Amino acid sequence: MAITKEDIYAAADALVAEGKNPTLANVRKALGGGSFTTISEGVAAWKEDRTAQPAPLQEPPPAPVAEKFSGLLAEVWAAALGMANARLASEREALEAARVELEDERRQAADLAAQVSADLDQANQVRERLASELDAAVAAGIEQGEQLATVTKDLAEAQQRMALAEQSAKDNAHRADDLARALQAEQDNAKAMAGRADQAQAEAAALRDTLASVRAELEAMRAQAERADQARAESGRAAVEAQQEAATLRGTLTALNAELGRERERSRALEDRVHGQVGELAGLALEKQRLEEALQHAGVPQKSETDGKAAPKGRK
Repeated sequence: MAITKEDIYAAADALVAEGKNPTLANVRKALGGGSFTTISEGVAAWKEDRTAQPAPLQEPPPAPVAEKFSGLLAEVWAAALGMANARLASEREALEAARVELEDERRQAADLAAQVSADLDQANQVRERLASELDAAVAAGIEQGEQLATVTKDLAEAQQRMALAEQSAKDNAHRADDLARALQAEQDNAKAMAGRADQAQAEAAALRDTLASVRAELEAMRAQAERADQARAESGRAAVEAQQEAATLRGTLTALNAELGRERERSRALEDRVHGQVGELAGLALEKQRLEEALQHAGVPQKSETDGKAAPKGRK
């Protein structure tokens, strides 16, 4: 709301009533602010209205009056002039006081102008600081917006990677199931091969027992042939019989040697078969280890071979 002349007059009268000097700064403070030019003009007008007085009379009396009342009037007129001159001197003193007060007001106005200029400079500094802070806030907001966009993009990429990881985990779980089934099949095959190996070892042991029995028979026949040779030396007939018996024994020995050779061939063949099965078992063990490592890498818990199954029989 604009400040009026009446507002300035009321503020000045209120300051005078409070015993304060109605300077421009006091009037502006009482009004709560306002234009320096408007307040200065209003205070000057208020002071002119208070100090305005009629000019002293210095005109001579009219001629008729002077003639009739020349004596008395001259004295009265002289007294009136004296009073008027005294009043004029008083007014001059008041005018000088007003001039001094005006100079003081001008000085106050200059001070007020300097204060207003300082306030304006301070306000400009505050405005510049606020503008700088606003620019910094806008820049920070833009940067935060860019960071938010980056975080949103990273979040979307992370969610995509998570979906791919979940799909990969499902694929790994299916593959782990396949590997588990393959491992179980390999374990069953390994157990079957172990059973066949046990059977082959049992057959080899039986062949070794047969070979030992044949060797014992050969040794007994050799001892009998030696006894026959001794008996032949003692008696010719006994020698012929012994020779015949020896020939028979030699034939039997030859047959036994042939049988022994065949048994040795079968034993070697069986040993080769056992060695082949042992090699197969070693390969199956390596394949089993590879499958177990694959299952462990896939995170599938492994079952013990003895869980829910009977312990394998010991080999002979």
